[in-house]
Amino acid sequence: MQAIISLTTDYGIKDHYVAAFKAKLMQRFGNIPVLDISHSVSPYNIIEAALFVKSIKKHCLENTIHLIDVDHAGGNMQLIWIQRDNQYFVMPDNGMISLIFPDCYKYPVFKLPYAEEDLRFLNMQDLFIHVADRLINEANIGSESTNYMQSQTFNPIITGDTVHVSVIYVDQYSNAILNIDFEQFEKFRNGRRFEISIQRQFTVNRISASYAQVHENELCCIVNDAGHLELCMNKAKLAQLFSLGFGSEMLIDFQ
Repeated sequence: MQAIISLTTDYGIKDHYVAAFKAKLMQRFGNIPVLDISHSVSPYNIIEAALFVKSIKKHCLENTIHLIDVDHAGGNMQLIWIQRDNQYFVMPDNGMISLIFPDCYKYPVFKLPYAEEDLRFLNMQDLFIHVADRLINEANIGSESTNYMQSQTFNPIITGDTVHVSVIYVDQYSNAILNIDFEQFEKFRNGRRFEISIQRQFTVNRISASYAQVHENELCCIVNDAGHLELCMNKAKLAQLFSLGFGSEMLIDFQ
């Protein structure tokens, strides 16, 4: 099949690791298109990696093979893959799959048939490329499994008519992405009015289509590419202003 490969890693851009991965891809596949989603995922941060992949996948073409190498040691050096929307997602078995696809249990997930003792002698990049090669050639690889890790990290907490949410990522514009997606929000909301409060002082009570719908320096909430609620300020640095970072908590009250 005609494929595109996407790369998401926590390698950084200072060292040679990204170049080595791409050189190996060129050796195996020639001039296959390679899309760099990010190589600046915080080390071992599967929540951040999942958010990046969720943000880009709806823009990708069919037969894109997403290679997501973040915290592979946390997956005991085992890889799993899942097919969704005619795209393939290959990642370590470290719980990341359920952060990208909360409903992954409804779909076939395949685990690679490598014994842990064999993986000590394999380079992880080579293993990713081997999987991509098999998928491109439409060959079977791995066996269907329900025995894989799922993560429930940073799920919203419901207390009566209040949902406790947390910041899972602050982007370079100082926008704060929350650990609740729009589908969850609408389910909790059930047609009611709402108010999102930061530090119990500053509030927003509507979802805007874009930053441009509010005045400069005004607080707003949008739904981002990953489908998550994102708090921001038009042409201002919200997270910096309110000292928000990973794990910062806030409340959504429904009325």
